[in-house]
Amino acid sequence: EIVTVMVATYDGSARQGDDYSGVGAKLYFPMGLESRTLEIPVGHGTEEKDFYVTLTPVSECTAGLGTARVVIPAAEGDGELMLDDRYLDEPFADVLSNNGATVDGTGGSFSTSEKEREIIGLDVTTRAARQLGRHTLTAAVNYSLQRARDHTNPQSPFYDYQIAYIPLHSGSASLGWENPWLNVAFGGHVIGERWSTNEHQNSTHIDSYTELSATVWRRFHIGRPVAEVRFDLKNLTDRQYEIVRSYPMPGRCWQLTLKIEN
Repeated sequence: EIVTVMVATYDGSARQGDDYSGVGAKLYFPMGLESRTLEIPVGHGTEEKDFYVTLTPVSECTAGLGTARVVIPAAEGDGELMLDDRYLDEPFADVLSNNGATVDGTGGSFSTSEKEREIIGLDVTTRAARQLGRHTLTAAVNYSLQRARDHTNPQSPFYDYQIAYIPLHSGSASLGWENPWLNVAFGGHVIGERWSTNEHQNSTHIDSYTELSATVWRRFHIGRPVAEVRFDLKNLTDRQYEIVRSYPMPGRCWQLTLKIEN
């Protein structure tokens, strides 16, 4: 199974292009890979500044999303963030860092207040499984509410607007049937509307979207080794959508995987 997470940055007191290099990219986590490194070059001035890194799920394997605040100290050097894999099966809770950039993570059920931003949210996940002889039925549902508002300037017409790239609502669901013949799973996730800037101009609006997927797989023995053949059909409805503005995601696509374990 390959877990995909979309990473995007947006301004705090630091400005993209002047204080740091913006990122809009996908990180892939094949089975067995526990962490990936994302390098974000930063510049240091005479004042401490910050910007934000948002993680957005691209498949139902990822539960919820999260936002990390990156603080650039007033010193020389480059910042490098190590994204921890704990958000793969739990709400994003932490980001490790080194080389001078520090990170404040938010996730789960939380309420934080900063000088320029207010973030209040809720993340709920429910899982169930039922064994019926040689058959197992599974189900999982996740819902995230993240109210992240810009409180930089109370006199601004954009005061209390939702922060760029953070949807107010998001969620995912999956159903699975494991049996002696061919295991089957269906899943999907929903991301609410967003904006690519804090000003919420019509030209920066990003529509909500729903992506559905289906998977079939079979495990069998080849002597002592155990093999697994998996077929994934992603974006069943061929929905055209963007996670980061101007970066369209693939339409309907498929993936065939063979894994052999000794």
